[in-house]
Amino acid sequence: MTLGDCAACPAGCYCPMATSVPIPCLRGHYCAESTLILTPCPVGTFNPDEGMVRVEDCFDCVPGQYCGQTGLTAPDGPCDAGYYCIGKAIISFPVSVASGSFCPAGGYCPTGSEKSTSCVSGKYNPNTRKRDAAGCVDCLAGFYCSGAN
Repeated sequence: MTLGDCAACPAGCYCPMATSVPIPCLRGHYCAESTLILTPCPVGTFNPDEGMVRVEDCFDCVPGQYCGQTGLTAPDGPCDAGYYCIGKAIISFPVSVASGSFCPAGGYCPTGSEKSTSCVSGKYNPNTRKRDAAGCVDCLAGFYCSGAN
């Protein structure tokens, strides 16, 4: 057998040294054609499927969740209470507008929030980073609070 008898490793597989059969690319990774080693999905993404070919096959982290490592098959977990994650979050307490931030005044953010939850009618929240409805206070006399943030 000569080198000319060998075929390029197909996309969606990887072929380390002395491979006789292509190995399907593992979950959390992608493998372009002629790949020797697995390429992990980048931080902020995950991939639950085998045989992916391009970095674009990795999914952005789910809103309300964070993906803080490379090569994830699922998000690491939910965002912390008092914060919200809008996608591609890399930590559980994001502080970047692109991936989320601390919960703004006007509502509250329980664990796993993708946006702020409004206080009920008659209450409002004057502070940031509130975790639950206990942060909502009664509307002041002479004003009304419709329950919007």
